[in-house]
Amino acid sequence: MNHCKPCKWVPAACIEYFEKIIKERNDHLERVSLSDDAAVLAGKYGETPLQIAAKLCFDDHEVLWADAVTRVVTHEDMRNAFLSLERRGVDVGLLMLFACRAFMGPIGLERKTPSLREKWVDEVISMSKNLAELIQHSPLDDILRRKRRSTEAKFVVFNAAISALSGEKHKDTQHSNKCFNQLPPLLSELLLEVADGAQNIANEQITMERPGDPKAKRAYFVRELTGFLRKQTGHPLRAVVAAFTSAVFDESIDVRQVNRLAP
Repeated sequence: MNHCKPCKWVPAACIEYFEKIIKERNDHLERVSLSDDAAVLAGKYGETPLQIAAKLCFDDHEVLWADAVTRVVTHEDMRNAFLSLERRGVDVGLLMLFACRAFMGPIGLERKTPSLREKWVDEVISMSKNLAELIQHSPLDDILRRKRRSTEAKFVVFNAAISALSGEKHKDTQHSNKCFNQLPPLLSELLLEVADGAQNIANEQITMERPGDPKAKRAYFVRELTGFLRKQTGHPLRAVVAAFTSAVFDESIDVRQVNRLAP
């Protein structure tokens, strides 16, 4: 279990996110510790089921990302990074959500051939438009405006729509970035935006250079985070990206490297 405490200068939104991620990590380890495999291995090696679970899950995303977020909230170089983000008015909670997706790397769509990507686009557009037509003017259509939604909820709703229709998770496009701040009032309109967004997603270069390279994931993270901050603030904030990446990956990266990876 992780008992590290965030530094006092960490923004409240980041502390809240950290606590949520640590709970998810610990819940994940707890579930694994209750498995038959953990019980057998605990008896064999004389360790507790929870210790065995930690070893079995050392490379699970929940564990890796929880460790990364722990470094973010305890890394001294993040102090100035958070001050810069605050001055720019960046939503730190939203930044952490985006960073999590960037940390995972591109999934699924980058492995499709052009013909399969085209088929994916046709299927998503067709399904989303058909669903939009079915729920138009029904009581379900206004579900998005029945109560105020948080930024995080809006982020999750839009990406859930993309994932549900495509069966995969994808990085966010410029088209979908506007949904960070405002969803359309009607669910049918959201589905039509999904149809529009599918084409934008398919048209983008979703690649991880040299995926076999141990540093490929770090390079992808740098490019994605730089792009996110550029869209949010109009500036790449490379010093922030350098500090953030150094903390997340537990290795030093400077502004020059960021500039080279994300010009």
